[in-house]
Amino acid sequence: MIAATVLFAFVVATAAMAADDPFTGTWNFKREVQGEGYFMQAQATLLNYWNVNGMLHFLRPAFDDRLARGGPSVRRPGEQVYSLGIQSDSRKRIALGVNGSYDRTDAGGFSSDYSVSIAIKPSSSLTLSTGPEISLNHTIAQYVTTTPDPLAVSTFGNRYVFANLSEPQVSMTTRINYVFTPKVSLQMYIQPLLTTGQYHNFKELARPQTFNFLRYGTDAGTLAYDPVRQTYTVDPDGPGPAAPFLFADPNFNFKSLRVNAIFRWEWRLGSTLYLVWTQERQDNSHPGDFTFGRDVSAMFQAHADNIFAVKLAYWLTR
Repeated sequence: MIAATVLFAFVVATAAMAADDPFTGTWNFKREVQGEGYFMQAQATLLNYWNVNGMLHFLRPAFDDRLARGGPSVRRPGEQVYSLGIQSDSRKRIALGVNGSYDRTDAGGFSSDYSVSIAIKPSSSLTLSTGPEISLNHTIAQYVTTTPDPLAVSTFGNRYVFANLSEPQVSMTTRINYVFTPKVSLQMYIQPLLTTGQYHNFKELARPQTFNFLRYGTDAGTLAYDPVRQTYTVDPDGPGPAAPFLFADPNFNFKSLRVNAIFRWEWRLGSTLYLVWTQERQDNSHPGDFTFGRDVSAMFQAHADNIFAVKLAYWLTR
């Protein structure tokens, strides 16, 4: 009960401090608001040395001069972000952590991210930490490509193509630290990662400084897919005078395994030898199709690129 009271008081104090400066905003050189909203964050260490942190962000609608990759500004919808994390006492031999966040926009986009971590200290010399992280992103307007068209007068002679993007991602970061002696240590970092992107509802920006789009095949023109060449063909106005254009299927399936190992030896005071090994495996097969077991197998079977490096730091003395 006491610990819960401490956390609640901290959150209330944070909200009270935020009331003096209720929002934060950013602008570009054109004086267009790029970001504006209310923010509240809280963090507390409880009496049992557990840590609790939370965050609330409420972003107002604003402009985005980067979403179209050098094109006109786009009106970005409002956004709400919620997150909560709990970590147990890090002094113990086993420490656990759980984090979660959820982000949604007024246009229907959302993202969620959840992670669990465990840190184990079998001895004073060895520390291991690992844990999975799972996220799912659904973007309403992901940039795809730009094609010039003098008939696209509403968007200054270019057609800016966007799409909905669904992107699941799974990763697990593992760290191992072993101290042989105060002068000799070994560190390892291992991260397998799977992420897939599936694009759909291709559309073009209707007008600058809006979040309005014309969906191909429904609101304007036609859309056709060639599975052999893996390309889309768009006729932006159907039987009208605008010329058709092509773009490659942007779907992806990225599988990666990264391993870093660093051996450190301070062989004399101020002089250190580093031996570094890095391995990376990547695979891009089956774009747009996420299958966990198959993708994990492909990740480990992918070609490995190995890099070995040696660094010697020598302390010069008189």
